[in-house]
Amino acid sequence: MNESSVKYQIIDYAKILFGSLLVALSVNIFLKPNSLVSGGLTGLGIVVESVSKRYLGFAIPVAYTNFGLNVPLIIIGYLLKGKRFVARTIIAIIGLTVLLQLTKNIPHINVDLILCAIFGGVLSGLGVVFVTSGYATNGGTVLAASLLNIVFKNVKYANILFVLDGTIIILGLLVFGIQTTLYSLISSFCINRTINALSHHKGGEKHISIISENYKDIFNKILETINPSTLYVQAGSDHKKEDQSIIYCTVPGKKVKDLKKLVKSVDNNSTIIMNSIEKI
Repeated sequence: MNESSVKYQIIDYAKILFGSLLVALSVNIFLKPNSLVSGGLTGLGIVVESVSKRYLGFAIPVAYTNFGLNVPLIIIGYLLKGKRFVARTIIAIIGLTVLLQLTKNIPHINVDLILCAIFGGVLSGLGVVFVTSGYATNGGTVLAASLLNIVFKNVKYANILFVLDGTIIILGLLVFGIQTTLYSLISSFCINRTINALSHHKGGEKHISIISENYKDIFNKILETINPSTLYVQAGSDHKKEDQSIIYCTVPGKKVKDLKKLVKSVDNNSTIIMNSIEKI
């Protein structure tokens, strides 16, 4: 692994952890204290914590729910897509779990609910952008939707994610009532608007990961024809194919189609993972 690759990976991990911190702060300062369930496993965790406290006499922390439900998703992801698919996401999940616990006693804000919904949504959306820019996700419904999309290939990823998050919001409705749920929808809207707004900076760049045995040829062709903002290779072996390495690159959205054609022209069996921030 060359010095440039190490530098980029350190930057990526820093983005992942900083983004996880922002999400944790959003949950513990704005969302959880006001029972705002905006989807995702952290939203489900808020529901579980409230229900367990009400009916079991003790509260199951959001961090525990987040980690516990992500573990089987990580295992399934590893079996279906290999360790490269989940390596960075494991860091993001562990980071978020730890940071949720470390920040759980931070003073929370109980002002106007609409302000909490807006600021919580913006802060959470900003965190997601940082995590995704480090080529990872915080797992949860995003990871679940990507895995279900492997099985249900004819169903769009965005539709699967919508159903998963919608189900969690409905659970929030049953536990916290209609008024709080309406504020939760505002928070969810702010999360998505923040992500979409920031995903269009620098011309709407996309983060692409490419796994291939012919990574050297693909790397050179990308360098010659696509002119990516960042491009580096992480050498190593996949758990199934020893000669594979992974290419990370950032390209303008308008060049994604050309990049896919280029990669497939060199290796039709390659795996292309696009961390599209717009779809979180």
